[in-house]
Amino acid sequence: MRERVKYLHVVSSTRITDDVMLCRHSMRQLLQQMLHCADLSNPTKPEKVYREWVTRVMDEFFRQGDRERALGYDVSPMCDRSAVKVPNAQVSQTVVLQAFWTFFRLFL
Repeated sequence: MRERVKYLHVVSSTRITDDVMLCRHSMRQLLQQMLHCADLSNPTKPEKVYREWVTRVMDEFFRQGDRERALGYDVSPMCDRSAVKVPNAQVSQTVVLQAFWTFFRLFL
């Protein structure tokens, strides 16, 4: 999470304009931020779609945790069905808005 905050600070201080050609590093940052926004986009969808995807994603995480436990590994964060409460595992709107605002600011 600290790396994400540090990264958001760097990206938020960057602007993309027509007269600026993106270097490889900048393009990578842009693509990383796009992927991050896509990853966090679930709460921006209609509630029915949002709830369906929460169920799918958490089921996938819990199956991964079950497999890790069966293999004797430490269970990854968010993957332990006995410890994770699904409502608490969802990202807040503040996090989503910050990520999207940072991305959109690149083009202002």
